[in-house]
Amino acid sequence: MGCLRDVDRAAAAGEPTMEADFAPHLAIAEATNNPRFGDFLAMIGSNLIPRKALSDSSSEPAPKEYLDVIRGEHEVIVNALLDGDEEAARDAMRHHFKSSQARYRALLRAGKAERP
Repeated sequence: MGCLRDVDRAAAAGEPTMEADFAPHLAIAEATNNPRFGDFLAMIGSNLIPRKALSDSSSEPAPKEYLDVIRGEHEVIVNALLDGDEEAARDAMRHHFKSSQARYRALLRAGKAERP
């Protein structure tokens, strides 16, 4: 998926990846064939990306270790979708959501994020 490569290119160049990372989320939402998912993501925008809590500035790149974890989770989701494996895609999404929630809670505990 080209949008994952865009995130990789930005990360490799030391550029912020938050905006580029939003594109795979939209593409995955479109792959569900449920227009409500895409509409919802478009409405909340990149605020969906908890990475905003890592920095006061969206112009700063996220830590490489963080990006590697996120990239791996996204890749599993995309591969399951490309394979047409609904169960694997559902499991990969569930894992990504739970992991994202755990990462965000850790940021809250560390005082690096604000509650919405």
